[in-house]
Amino acid sequence: MKKLYIFLFFVIQIGICNADLLIDSQSVSVDFENQEVLFAIVFNRVPDFYTMDEYGRTADNFQYYIDIDCSPVWYGSNFAETVIRGSEIATCGLIVLRNASGESADLTSGGWGEIIGLVPFQLDGTKLTFSASFQEIGDLDGQFSYALHLSSEYGCTSDWIYVSQVPEPATICLLAFGGIFLRKIKS
Repeated sequence: MKKLYIFLFFVIQIGICNADLLIDSQSVSVDFENQEVLFAIVFNRVPDFYTMDEYGRTADNFQYYIDIDCSPVWYGSNFAETVIRGSEIATCGLIVLRNASGESADLTSGGWGEIIGLVPFQLDGTKLTFSASFQEIGDLDGQFSYALHLSSEYGCTSDWIYVSQVPEPATICLLAFGGIFLRKIKS
């Protein structure tokens, strides 16, 4: 009987540990030629973006906060101009991009502004990928900062994951050094 209790204890613990949605890796890259931004998130388990509770919250969701001025996006909405909402996948089957300011009459807006874009996505097991044009994220030059917020268990577990700038400052420096090097070679 004791072995059964120990077995059940470990099964329950494994179930609890696997309940939280976590990010194993993420990337945001800019395709300057096509003027679009490519997003990729790899989760620790398959996310559930479709199951909703009685309050309209999805089991799992994410939001990107985009600041087109490259200001640091410290914890989301303080400086963001655009919000990319994975929490609206359940209602329209697409990822919704909204103005961070203003109000929308749309009941699924989560208090954010009007829709500025709808983009399809691919969910291949634990990997989510999608792209949005510069215009859809409200950017003109492909240089912006972002924060990624992840929520699971119908909003009960929430965490800020990444705050970064695109392209990363190190990448910009390498491009500048490469340009200087090429100029020296031509001279």
